Amino acid sequence: MLSYPDALIAPQFPRSVSPLRLWFGLLAAPLAWMLDALLSYYIASLECRIKPAGDAPAYAGTRWFWIVLLAGLAVALAGTWVAIGNWRTTSDSPSDGKRVKPWQQDGHQRFIAAASVLTSIGFLTAFVFMLFNVAFAPICGF
Repeated sequence: MLSYPDALIAPQFPRSVSPLRLWFGLLAAPLAWMLDALLSYYIASLECRIKPAGDAPAYAGTRWFWIVLLAGLAVALAGTWVAIGNWRTTSDSPSDGKRVKPWQQDGHQRFIAAASVLTSIGFLTAFVFMLFNVAFAPICGF
């Protein structure tokens, strides 16, 4: 335990991040992907119900698919950006080059920030697959 004068001088690492930023970094990309998948399914069901199979467009490149996809991708990128910022903020290395011992820090926020980065990157990869789906997959069957 640090004595009184040492506690005033010693840096406190890792720096903390607000819970709202941690939750946004953790959940933005998965929720954006989920909403994109649900809305795309709904739009496809409307397109196939309204138009007969022969009159449906050959590829799912309608503007509503692209609007939903790009909006979800923007939210996922924002979540990834926040997650990376959280991860850097909770870094355990102080700016003066000294290393902090693991038992002197609280690693919960660092763990959530690292999990947020990995989760966000995984769901951004899922968005890449959704992009190919919107660009090349037929809407109403084969």
